[in-house]
Amino acid sequence: MGRRLRRAGRRAPAVAANADGRLEVFALAPGGSALHHRWQEAPGGAWAAAWQPFGTAAGGAPRVVRDGSGRLTVAAPAPSGVAVFHRRQTVPSGGWGEWQHLFGWSDAAPALAPSADGRLEAFALSPGGARLVHRWYADPAGTWAAAREFGEPGAPLAATPTAAADATGRIHVFAVTADGRIRTRVQERPSGGSGPWNAFGERLVAPLPAGTPAC
Repeated sequence: MGRRLRRAGRRAPAVAANADGRLEVFALAPGGSALHHRWQEAPGGAWAAAWQPFGTAAGGAPRVVRDGSGRLTVAAPAPSGVAVFHRRQTVPSGGWGEWQHLFGWSDAAPALAPSADGRLEAFALSPGGARLVHRWYADPAGTWAAAREFGEPGAPLAATPTAAADATGRIHVFAVTADGRIRTRVQERPSGGSGPWNAFGERLVAPLPAGTPAC
């Protein structure tokens, strides 16, 4: 299994720390045939001896993040390339719930980031980069609000954006347009709505094909 996973090419594994400090890694098998995971058996300690099945076939590399409840969430695109599913721990550092539908039209895993109040937020790009949509936990229990448009009209994107919270707790979303310009959109207050899109300097960057994770 280890040799097969190493041949997965450019699809780097996703990794996050559990609430108890143990790292957990999620990797895509060659050809997207399955998802597997492996974890530390103690904080800073040895790794579980073997990769374990985590999901069936997937259309791209997964992403993982820990929300304010301490539970990890993993998201990955379906093999068809037109949907994204996610799976969340049932308790912090514990077992996993079932896979559930998250977005209906995306060929890459979404950007994931927890808000200041711990609720998870997700940003997904449509195939071709014409639309960017946003979902978030409507409550700490993990019920997702309906998807809403988040992108900038007339500015198709080259890749799934990245998102992170600053020291004030506000989430910053960074995206690359099809012509290589970086745009950013920032929450106006922690866990609140976002302001307008703005330029992030004039330097051009090499755009990636739409649907390619930016990190």
